[in-house]
Amino acid sequence: MEASNFDTYNEFSEGFWYIHSRRGMLSKVLKPYLKSITSARILDLGCGTGFNYLALHPLGKVWSVDINERALASCKKKEIPRLYKGDAQNLSRFSDCSFDAVVAIELLEHLEKDIDCIREVHRILRPGGIFLATVPAHPFLWSSDDDLAHHFRRYTKKQLTTLLSSPFRIRFLSYRYVFLSIPAMAVFLMQKLLRFSGGGHKNSLTFTPMFANGLLKYLMSIENALLAKGCFLPFGISLICISQKRLHHASR
Repeated sequence: MEASNFDTYNEFSEGFWYIHSRRGMLSKVLKPYLKSITSARILDLGCGTGFNYLALHPLGKVWSVDINERALASCKKKEIPRLYKGDAQNLSRFSDCSFDAVVAIELLEHLEKDIDCIREVHRILRPGGIFLATVPAHPFLWSSDDDLAHHFRRYTKKQLTTLLSSPFRIRFLSYRYVFLSIPAMAVFLMQKLLRFSGGGHKNSLTFTPMFANGLLKYLMSIENALLAKGCFLPFGISLICISQKRLHHASR
């Protein structure tokens, strides 16, 4: 990730709609799958600057992993415990079947070999363990934001299903950011029409008018409530998938 793009994420305030909605999604959507587990062991894989921790901490004991030194430094400033530097495609630090849940928020698109990460997640999850992943949707929406973030791909629903359905049982798959689909398309078309070769492009999130922050938080709270109830959203600019490691004795 470019330094300027990293700083964009690191400087988001706690009340910014993007951070607020992501935390709301994690706490509301993941909680039902862990409610029967006492002291669940959770891995925040690709933890970034640590904004997920406050949502995950009430659900269990959290370990956080990222490969980026600047991300880890930001997490240390937030005093996030059990913090490790590591590659999501090689999690040899962790034993087999050692976690109840693994969370990968906007991670898989950054990995050249996403299947290697999926194999490692499957290995470290206990039988019946939960894997929650979000990824950017629709390859046709590829923009300079994806270039800036060093994405390898945007996913179709079919691609994500194929990636996860062999090692896992998919429990829930839906689009996200349904309320942002039209604005995102407008930004995408503007970037295509006004594309230029000069540098200095910033992540589109930085263009969010602050007066719209409250509205976006409200709209995303509605979306998160729908996702928590298992409602499938038929369109959006991101995908969320909750999958489960198959039980050894399951006959499917």
